[in-house]
Amino acid sequence: MRLGHLFTPPPSSFSSAITLSTSPISKLRAADDERRQAKRNSLADRLTVEANALADLKIEKAAVEGERRTIDADLGPVKYLATGTKDG
Repeated sequence: MRLGHLFTPPPSSFSSAITLSTSPISKLRAADDERRQAKRNSLADRLTVEANALADLKIEKAAVEGERRTIDADLGPVKYLATGTKDG
């Protein structure tokens, strides 16, 4: 098996392909890529803000549930007595 063709220099048309990187199409693609990256960054920032808001709400929910449990525990004997007197 001969591998000589893998080491031959590129054809002359190859150099024209390199110059296409500055073509208007490439510039449009680059601008489109920049717009997409800006959109991704914007969405990532928005996600971070919303995730922080959600975390704050979860903390607040846990605090309220803790207070509710404390109140339920304090009112437990009163509820027991209130239900016990209905039988009499």
